[in-house]
Amino acid sequence: MSKRSAKAAARIESEKLVKWNQSTDCCSWDGITCNADGQVIGLDLSEQLTSGAIDKSNCLFRLRHLQQLNLAYNSFKSKFPSGFENLANLRYLNLSNAGFTG
Repeated sequence: MSKRSAKAAARIESEKLVKWNQSTDCCSWDGITCNADGQVIGLDLSEQLTSGAIDKSNCLFRLRHLQQLNLAYNSFKSKFPSGFENLANLRYLNLSNAGFTG
């Protein structure tokens, strides 16, 4: 997932996302966990004041190896997105107070 893709998905006020640098390996970015093969398996964007909408075409739902996702305590203020069914390896999901409706 690139910083540009993440910013396209949501209005960014996140301390983590603004520090993501496309010229460095995303596995070194704050909030990203990768396995030994360099595949993103964890994404923690909790408490980042992120807002906007996430829809089923969002790059988030193309992270095939993702096992842990934490979007808690943000301000998405949009309908609950479809697309989670694409995350077949997801074992942990925290959407507490993320602002989703529906």
